[in-house]
Amino acid sequence: MSVAYFVVLDNDNPGFDTEMDGSVIAGEEEVVSKIATDAGLASPLEFFSMAQEEMAEFLEEAGGADGPLAEEVWFSAADGLVWVQALKTAVAGSSELLSDQEGVLSDLTEIEAILAKAKDVGAQWHMAVDY
Repeated sequence: MSVAYFVVLDNDNPGFDTEMDGSVIAGEEEVVSKIATDAGLASPLEFFSMAQEEMAEFLEEAGGADGPLAEEVWFSAADGLVWVQALKTAVAGSSELLSDQEGVLSDLTEIEAILAKAKDVGAQWHMAVDY
C-alpha cells in the first residue's frame, strides 16, 4: 500500500494547482519527524487534520473509534512556510539519516510552493494522508 502526504487548503478554488506527490516524505515519516523534532520543529503529522465527516468515514472503515471526533484544524500558510523552510534546512543537513534525501527535499519544495501561493491568496492549510 502506498501512502502519500498532501496539502489541503480551506479554499477549494485558490487559482493554482495544489497537487503534489508526497510519497517520499510519507515513506520517510519516522526519520523526517526525528529530524524535525531534533531541530525543534513540528513533525509533518502535527499539521494533519481532516473534516469530521471524512474522519468518521475513515474510522468506520478501520473498525470504529470511541469518543467525539476532533474538529478540522487549519493552519496559517505564513507559519507553514516558515516551518517547511526550516525543515528543508534540517533535512538538507541530515543526508546520513535518510534513504532518499533528494525525494524528501523535493516533496518539501512542493509543499513550500503550495504554501507560498496559499499565503498570497490568504488561504489556510493542513496536511492530509492518502492511503
